[in-house]
Parts: sequence; structure tokens; C-alpha cells
Amino acid sequence: MESVAANEFLTWIHRRGLKAQPSGYPEGYSLRIDAARRFSHFWTFPRDPIGLPAFFARILTALDPWSFGFLWPTTGFWPAAAQPEWWGFGVCDIVLKAAGIPNGWTGAMRFERDELSAVVAVGFVHLLFQLDDVLVVPDHARQIVRTDHHDVVHVYFADESRVASFVECMAEAGYELPTELPDETFIRPDWMAE
Repeated sequence: MESVAANEFLTWIHRRGLKAQPSGYPEGYSLRIDAARRFSHFWTFPRDPIGLPAFFARILTALDPWSFGFLWPTTGFWPAAAQPEWWGFGVCDIVLKAAGIPNGWTGAMRFERDELSAVVAVGFVHLLFQLDDVLVVPDHARQIVRTDHHDVVHVYFADESRVASFVECMAEAGYELPTELPDETFIRPDWMAE
């Protein structure tokens, strides 16, 4: 992986028609695809940590084919050095270093297709330890993946026609769409029956 300055990444996504909106952090931005509310779905991830890597890898491989992509923390920066009072940060620190993410880096990380295992590892620690949300933006930018501290992973689609085949691909691997909201703070999406 290679580090990419925040302004360079934000320029790249703007050229692909994506919109960046402040995430509430000084340097952070969330990305969205137009009509993303209608064309987005989420999956609750497996409770058993052993299943997290396969789940996250399935999402990334179900996207339209891609050669490279970017990881973007919605805070705008990656976690800094380990905090000894919580062992989870130490584990995250080791995984992020192994993936090539500099301590406290402000900006995105560019990855190649052959670095999928490193991307899955980064997603794994963010899901497991409920760290700040991280976006995965493949080179085509037709879908965006977002880890979420609400124990779900969102997929945003630029084209509604792609949603059904993606949902089917996930279901074939045993990852059905949820039928209940993950918690009371979640806004019920249009696709989820009441």
C-alpha cells in the first residue's frame, strides 16, 4: 500500500463524480454517490470473529471488477501509536503497520488488487474493534464499501440495477440481508420491511 495525501484523494474522488461531505472531524470527509440512500444496503457482520475476514472479502470480491482502490478513514486520519491501557489498540497498531499504514497518517491508502489480504486485515480490525468507519473505494467508484461501528458494513451503489445481483452474490455465500435494524439509532432503509 502507498499513502496518498488527503487533498490528492479528494481530488481523485471528485473527478469520479463522488461527493465529499464533512464527517464531523476536523480533516474527515464521508463520501457518497448520488442517490446513495436509495441505492445502498447493509449487512450485519458475523458475531464470531473467525468469520469476519471471509465476510469482508466476499463484499470486496462481489464488487464490479477492480485493479486498485483506496482506503479512507472517515475521520481523515488513521489511529496513532498504541495506547497501552487498551490492548486492542496494540493489536490494531500491529495490523495497520503490517499493511503499510503509517501511524497517525492523515490521508488515504492506495492498494492494488494483489493486496486484497491487507485490505481485508484492515477491515477486520476496524470491524472487530469498532474503530472509526473506513471507506473502500475501488478504481471504478461505482460502489463504495463502508465499515460501520454499528456492527454492519454498507455498500453504496451508483447504479440501482447492480443492487439485486450484489445482494444475490452475498446470499449465495450465506450472507442474507438483515431483517432487523442493528440498534435503535439506525434509520430504517426503504428496502427493509417494517
